[in-house]
Amino acid sequence: MTLYIRFGSLAGRNFELTNGVLTVGRGENCAVRFDPLTERIASKEHAFIEAKTDGFYLFDNQSRNGTLLNGEKIQNAKLNHGDRIQFGRSGIEATVKIESDSYPSEPTILKPAFQLPNNFQPAPANQFPRPPSDNWRNSIAGLGAGHIREQSQTNQTGKYIGVAVAIFSTVFLSLILILRVFASVGIGAALIASVVAFVPAMVYLLPLLWLDRYDPEPFWLLSMAFAWGALVAVIVSFIVNTILGSFLGETFGAVVSAPVFEEGSKGLGLVLLLVFFRRYFDDILDGIVFAGVIALGFSTVENVLYYGRGILEGGSDALVVLFVLRGIMSPFAHVSFTAMTGIGCGIARESHNKAVRLLMPIIGYICAVLLHAIWNGAAVIGEM
Repeated sequence: MTLYIRFGSLAGRNFELTNGVLTVGRGENCAVRFDPLTERIASKEHAFIEAKTDGFYLFDNQSRNGTLLNGEKIQNAKLNHGDRIQFGRSGIEATVKIESDSYPSEPTILKPAFQLPNNFQPAPANQFPRPPSDNWRNSIAGLGAGHIREQSQTNQTGKYIGVAVAIFSTVFLSLILILRVFASVGIGAALIASVVAFVPAMVYLLPLLWLDRYDPEPFWLLSMAFAWGALVAVIVSFIVNTILGSFLGETFGAVVSAPVFEEGSKGLGLVLLLVFFRRYFDDILDGIVFAGVIALGFSTVENVLYYGRGILEGGSDALVVLFVLRGIMSPFAHVSFTAMTGIGCGIARESHNKAVRLLMPIIGYICAVLLHAIWNGAAVIGEM
């Protein structure tokens, strides 16, 4: 059998399979390896083709965007000459070529060279062990191809507890944040500022979603990332900055304390995503996307406070000026800072070197702090 790649970085290449397994994906161990940076519709271990005694079979390996055979999404199917395979809808396309004599050969069967006596009675079938079934799971046992896992019935109690804790934590932190905003700027100003801050934030998210269009992350995980920035990072930063600012002064707090602890609280969310959601955190681009979403959550709530104070101090004129400065001229400032940590986490995710996996998130965090400190320092100098 020959797999002919029609498009992409491997366009025009032929991959032969006579026996065994042919793995397909972006992973470094795949026999048919797509470009890991530009061809992200395909998963790292997207699918595999296995040679059996009766033909060649295509299996989807729980890929993110699915495997299509002649336009239909499949889990496993027997291949025929001329079949068209797509690794993800709108993904890389390949065609199958199977010659009539290219099927795996039948196993040789030895026949006895003597005649059985007429009164020969075979033993009952139940005296002999039953041979293992010839199914697709057993046929690749021991090879590790595709990492096929048996679906098992698991206890859902832990899942429900986790969901309950997440909901409770979100509601609790939201109440704390709402009380803090109302106490700072009042209910009326807070409501107006929230509309002015959150509506554009949906637009600010679009470039990040566009970057991640070929291998999109699930909506619930992006929502968690946004909530981390808007709730956890904001509350932690507010508490720490308030305490240190009272001792060290506003200038020191803005240039040193705020960058260190704000980027630390946002970066902690990235590390948690890297550790607990590795299935979705694939590479550097995912690090940038997750970092950007967390940072937008943080900056959106921060804008609510700035806009609210502007309304109290200068009315609508001050609100317009602040919106131009923060909402139009610099909406991606926090995204740029935290993206440094995201890049570090992405490099760590792609590397197999323990030193790189440990050091790169730290180096990324240091770069984020430096960028943030330079930005805040320039603002402080401009006010002098």
